[in-house]
Amino acid sequence: MYKSYAPTFRVICGVVIAAAATPAEAGTFTVLHAFQGGNDGRMPHASMIDVNGTLYGTTLFGGASGDGTVFALDPKTGTETVLHAFQGGPDGYFTYSDLAELNGTLYGTTYYGGAYSNGTVFALNLATGIESTVYAFQGSSDGGGPDASLTGMAGMLYGTTGSGGANGNGTVFSLNPTSGVATALYSFPGSGRAYDITDSLLHIGRTLYGTTASGGTNGYGMAYSLNPATSVQSVLYSFQGGSDAANPERGLINVRGTLYGASYSGGANGAGTVFTLNPLTGVETVLYAFQGGNDGQNPYAKLTLVGDTLYGTTYSGGSNYAGTIFSVNVLTGAHTVLYSFPGGYDVASPVGKLIKIQKSFYGVTLSGGDPNCYCGAVFSFTP
Repeated sequence: MYKSYAPTFRVICGVVIAAAATPAEAGTFTVLHAFQGGNDGRMPHASMIDVNGTLYGTTLFGGASGDGTVFALDPKTGTETVLHAFQGGPDGYFTYSDLAELNGTLYGTTYYGGAYSNGTVFALNLATGIESTVYAFQGSSDGGGPDASLTGMAGMLYGTTGSGGANGNGTVFSLNPTSGVATALYSFPGSGRAYDITDSLLHIGRTLYGTTASGGTNGYGMAYSLNPATSVQSVLYSFQGGSDAANPERGLINVRGTLYGASYSGGANGAGTVFTLNPLTGVETVLYAFQGGNDGQNPYAKLTLVGDTLYGTTYSGGSNYAGTIFSVNVLTGAHTVLYSFPGGYDVASPVGKLIKIQKSFYGVTLSGGDPNCYCGAVFSFTP
C-alpha cells in the first residue's frame, strides 16, 4: 500500500483450499475463487457487496489491460464474471474502494486516471453492463485521489478524496449521480501532514461520520462528523496513538447509536483495537486490544454486526501470522478467533469487510489463492 503502516502487497505462495478450521477454532473455510492474475483480475482490495444474492467487487490489477476489474461472483458456485476491465486512461484505474449500489447501478471510485489523471467516480449499469465515468476529479479545489467508498443518502452520493481541496489535504464531497455535478462540502485543513482519508462515510439521519487514518491533533487519525446541508465539520475524537487506538483505516458502523470501528495500530500492545465512540460526548473506549499473537494483529477492514456480535478480520497475526477472522461481543468485549489464515502456500492477508449471506460470511484476501499467481481470493466462512 501507499501508507507506511498499512498493508503492503506481499507475495505469499498459495494453493486453493476447501477445508475445515483447526479444532481450536469453529467453522468451515472455503476458497470460492482464486484469481489467476490475467483477465479475471488480480489482488482484490475492496470489500464485496451483496446485490440480490450476487457478490460484486473490484480488483486493483489484472483484466484485459492490467488496470483492474469490476467482477461479479455467484456465492453458491464460485463462478466469477468480469463485468468491466479498466483501461487505465479516461475510465480510471486502481479501485481501492468498495462499490455502492443505487437503483440498479454500481458506483465506485478510481484513485488514478480520468480526464485529469486525478481519479474518477464511475457507474456500471447492471442491466446493460455499460460502464461510464460520472465525474473526473481535477485535483484542485474539487479534490483528487479518491480511494474511499461512496455512501448513498437521499439520492445523492457522498465520499472523500485523499488530496486536493482548498488546502491540498483532501475533501468531503457530494455527487449528483444523475447530473454528474460534484460539490466539495469540506476541505480538510492544511496542517502540514497527510490525513489519509481512506474510509467510507457513515450516515445517521442527516449527519455523516468518518475517520482519517492520520492527522488530527496527535497525527494518529481522528473521527469526525459533518452536516452536508451546512458543511459544518466537527472533530469528535483525535486518536492519541497509545493505548486508546491509532490509524483507523476503514470507517465506522452504527450500533444502536454508538459508533464502532477498528484501528490498524495502537492499543495496549500496539497491534490494533476494536473501539467504541459516543457521537454525542466524543468519549472513546477500547473494547478489545489485539495482542499481536494468535489473536491477530492489524485489523484493516470495517466491522460487520450480527446480533450483539461484531465480526472482522486482521491483516496479520494469528497462528500462522497470515491474518484471522474474529468476533467481539459488543456487550462483554469477549474476543474469539474463529479462523487463522494458513499463509505459506495458502490464502493470506484478508482486507475486505465480511459480508453475511444467510449462515455464511464472504470476504477477499489480497494474497494467496492460485499457486502460480498468489493473486488473492474470494472465500466463504461458515461459523
